[in-house]
Amino acid sequence: SQSRYMQWIGQPDIRDLSRFLTESVLSAEEELYARVRFWQMGNDPRRGRSNQQPLAPEEIINLQQIADLLEMKNDYRLLLAEVYRQLGNTEKSIHILESQEFSKKENRLAEFVLRLARAGDTRLQAISKLI
Repeated sequence: SQSRYMQWIGQPDIRDLSRFLTESVLSAEEELYARVRFWQMGNDPRRGRSNQQPLAPEEIINLQQIADLLEMKNDYRLLLAEVYRQLGNTEKSIHILESQEFSKKENRLAEFVLRLARAGDTRLQAISKLI
């Protein structure tokens, strides 16, 4: 049951999620979900700031784990390109973005991420106006 994973009351923080990822046996889908949530939580303090802190070592490891999980899938290619961009692997990001066909809905976002990757920009960027 889902409740066996819930070891806290209220919203977990990034430390709770890190411990959860370390101590739990998860399916690939569950792990991907938890790791993306960890990524989002790590990005929260950076949102809207021009002076962003670099990724912490555990955030880099988490993004690398997300990339490994996504490499095994044929979908989520836009997410994979964004992971690689934030990791600083802009060549892989560009390759994914230039070699994939994206839906009309995804195309604006793909073009935005491609511009950032080509510029070598690895910072967190607001995308809410693009989706």
